[in-house]
Amino acid sequence: QRFWSTTRRNAWAAQMGFNTVPCLYAGEVTLDQLRDWVHAHDSQFRQGHLEGIVVRRENADWLENRAKLVRADFTQTIEAHWKSRALEWNRVV
Repeated sequence: QRFWSTTRRNAWAAQMGFNTVPCLYAGEVTLDQLRDWVHAHDSQFRQGHLEGIVVRRENADWLENRAKLVRADFTQTIEAHWKSRALEWNRVV
């Protein structure tokens, strides 16, 4: 399974009239810098802290690697409900 690079994905999304998530930073960072970022910033989409961030390594066309860094208190609060729920498919209308 392959995924498009953000540049490629965002170009397609713009043509279709879709919004995309913001890019917070492009460049090399350490794990400590990422942890500091998650703890120091609030969400742009809801009141409160960031849930986490997605880190992507990609070339011009394709995603090469990805990871998600999530706050410990976020995973503890959702642990009980998301694993026990039935799978819900997202749909584009």
